[in-house]
Amino acid sequence: MADTVRLSEVIVGFAAKRNLSDTTKAGKILRSSIRSNFAHLQSEFGWPPEEKENRDGNRYPPMPKALAEVIVTTGKVPAPKKAGE
Repeated sequence: MADTVRLSEVIVGFAAKRNLSDTTKAGKILRSSIRSNFAHLQSEFGWPPEEKENRDGNRYPPMPKALAEVIVTTGKVPAPKKAGE
């Protein structure tokens, strides 16, 4: 079993969890959520790597399997806890 999962595979699972038939739209939603939680994902999962810039148009490297499983099973990108949670 691989320790990483390609983003395209995560997008398919994410779309299925959210009942989205358009994987292009699901990919845009997922990448937007990744950009919004970029610092949290780097500190919590070590992904994307430090040298990856947070901007549109850049391809994301394969993500750790643990992060991919969280996204596919919950249908959302992990975010930092808010005060009081």
